[in-house]
Amino acid sequence: MRRSCASPRPFPCRGPCREVGGADIVQGDESYTDTPGAGGSQSLILRGDAHLDTTDPLTGEGSISLDGDGDHLDSDGHQVDTDRSYTLTAQERLHQWLPEQDMAILAQGGDEADAFTLRYRGSDTTWEAVFAHADTAEAPATTLTAPYGDGTHHLAVQYDSKAGQVRLFVDGTLADSAPYSATDAWNAYRSLQVGRDGGGQGGSHHLDGDVDEVRTYAGLLSPTEIRRLSEPGEHPDL
Repeated sequence: MRRSCASPRPFPCRGPCREVGGADIVQGDESYTDTPGAGGSQSLILRGDAHLDTTDPLTGEGSISLDGDGDHLDSDGHQVDTDRSYTLTAQERLHQWLPEQDMAILAQGGDEADAFTLRYRGSDTTWEAVFAHADTAEAPATTLTAPYGDGTHHLAVQYDSKAGQVRLFVDGTLADSAPYSATDAWNAYRSLQVGRDGGGQGGSHHLDGDVDEVRTYAGLLSPTEIRRLSEPGEHPDL
């Protein structure tokens, strides 16, 4: 299970880029839970019945299981400045085949809106990445979509401030992109939400599934680096 990491680590990418999500640790209300053979500083915080599952992990020796009934994780502090270039990635596996309800994988919000939400959309069984243009309840948004498939998937969302574009990657391949200008972008100050969205409004669209390898980057990963992250393994060099 990948989580938030305080120490930035530079590596090759397109433009200034540093990882702000790294080591393998989650935190309960009263204790820290390390996945096997890992350590770190900051953490993702388990909420509700979210728990570490070592019986059928997505990657490595453990991943986080959520049951869709209020479970989620949030980061121990602010993750990325969403008015600047960023990349976020995660592995996920839904527990049901073609569920009808919407379920969020990642989101980071402000008071009234999420700057970005990565989720499964139940009405037409697609992946959906939504980028709001302002921190207001009725703000316009840019939406990217991709077909959903059963099993484990690697998902990535990206904002490229220089190109003025947002992107959605599924299993290492660019699935959709659209213009998203600097005037659309704004900085969501709340913590990263894993397994729900709408954190500023109490949380909704809870995930019934497993999640692993959550990574946050201040800057852009290249398509090659995203493709490498989608391959089996933990990829500590990235």
